[in-house]
Amino acid sequence: MALSLNNVGTIYKDQGRHFEALDCFEKSLRISKALNDERVMAIAYDNIAGIYYKEGYPSKAIDYYSKALSIREVNGEYSGAAFSLNNIASVYISMGQYHQAENFALESMAVAEQSGWPQDIMNASETLYQLYKRKNRFDLSLTYHELFIQMRDSIHNLNNERELLSQGLKYQYEKEALKDSLENQKIQELKDLHINEQNAVINQEKTVRYALVIGLLLMIYLVYVSVRNFRRKQKDNELIQKQKSEVENQKQKIEKQHHILEATYKEISDSITYAKRIQQAILPPLENISSEFTDSFVWYQPKNVVSGDFYWKEKINDIIVLAVADCTGHGVPGAMVSVVCHNALNRAVFEFGLIEPGQILDKTRELVIETFDKSGNEVKDGMDISLVCIDLKKSVFKYAGANNNIYLIRENLVSDLKNIRAELSMHDEHLCTLIEFKSDKQPIGRFSKSRPFSQTEFEFEKNDKLFLFSDGLADQFGGPKGKKFKYQQFKDILVQNHNLKMDQQMQILTKAFENWKGELEQVDDVCVIGLKI
Repeated sequence: MALSLNNVGTIYKDQGRHFEALDCFEKSLRISKALNDERVMAIAYDNIAGIYYKEGYPSKAIDYYSKALSIREVNGEYSGAAFSLNNIASVYISMGQYHQAENFALESMAVAEQSGWPQDIMNASETLYQLYKRKNRFDLSLTYHELFIQMRDSIHNLNNERELLSQGLKYQYEKEALKDSLENQKIQELKDLHINEQNAVINQEKTVRYALVIGLLLMIYLVYVSVRNFRRKQKDNELIQKQKSEVENQKQKIEKQHHILEATYKEISDSITYAKRIQQAILPPLENISSEFTDSFVWYQPKNVVSGDFYWKEKINDIIVLAVADCTGHGVPGAMVSVVCHNALNRAVFEFGLIEPGQILDKTRELVIETFDKSGNEVKDGMDISLVCIDLKKSVFKYAGANNNIYLIRENLVSDLKNIRAELSMHDEHLCTLIEFKSDKQPIGRFSKSRPFSQTEFEFEKNDKLFLFSDGLADQFGGPKGKKFKYQQFKDILVQNHNLKMDQQMQILTKAFENWKGELEQVDDVCVIGLKI
């Protein structure tokens, strides 16, 4: 039953009926799990992964291909393992994540060479050829393309050898049969000559009787054909009526499934849209930031409808607390984590009365871990964050960060940071200095080497520009070679345009991001805050 469901699902997939195909594959998986049949489980995982890949869910496809791979590696199925590794590499290529694709494709080639199966070597070499072609590594691309041709020709030649062997055996058989046939023919001719002489007289007598019998049989046959055609027509009419009824029933079933699918899609879409409204409700209005910093911008661009990134702003007495956070994942899972982390920040400030950034992050980490521990499972989700507490009256701000640095640009050249934990780079041609304040290399969440967060205090000057950001901009793949945008390009844009208004700088950043991304998919949520102090 499990194998048959896989086969039926494959037919549905070839017809483009992915909903029915996925249902068959999942039923097959349940049966094979109940039987502990790991070979069929691996087949079902591969098929489910193929559906998610075609439907535009590459991450889920990789999850299921990886499950199939784990089974095959444990059971020593080298050919199957090479097949799963090659599929994972192909998905990463479609996502533009060429480094991961290269690792899995090379591992597929290694396993295929170990098994010695030409088909697996051909598949792996074709994937590596396509990968290095995209990476403009034409020397390696040519090498693997030649290996692909060699394996393809080897398989073709093997099939030709089998066909030639079959033809040779057939020829030998027919040659021997012809020899025996000629000898038997001579003996038979002598016998036939004697028999023909005896039968000549008998045949003459039978001719008249045969004519009468043939005439009678012909009449009987005509009557039989007429009756048979009549009955066949009746059966055909009954079959047509039955088929018409079955077609109508199938149509009704399909319409019902279509309505269910539409309702399900609308329910999911409505839920995500409502989740977006909830997430937007926890974000501070842009006017709330611009009221404190008239020359500022907030660039918030989720990868999906909802986001794992969020920005946060509160005011305690004369202290403005501002943060940009990047929670684990993106989409709906990232948004759920962001609600937990946002709530922990609010509690750290308003419930526990903390205004020092290092203490706020320490308490936030404690509250996030406490929240996830309530489930009884070990949850490693959390967030990276940059947080500043700005005192406009004293012209000073304090900063603490979890894996997220911040930048400050000053409109003159600075040569000494006075033991501040930051990196300084002067730009003579633009008459400014970019100061990068360093974060602690630990997240808000479970971490094996966690320690109290450090904080930096810095006196700012009028017209200093401060930038808080997540890693979504720097990690975006694109450009002529499909590489990451990276932080250096981000810094260069800020330095080159530091004398412009903040809204103009945002327009330049977003345009640079879109041009770099091109036709590729956005890989992560993007959040950048810029403000002139």
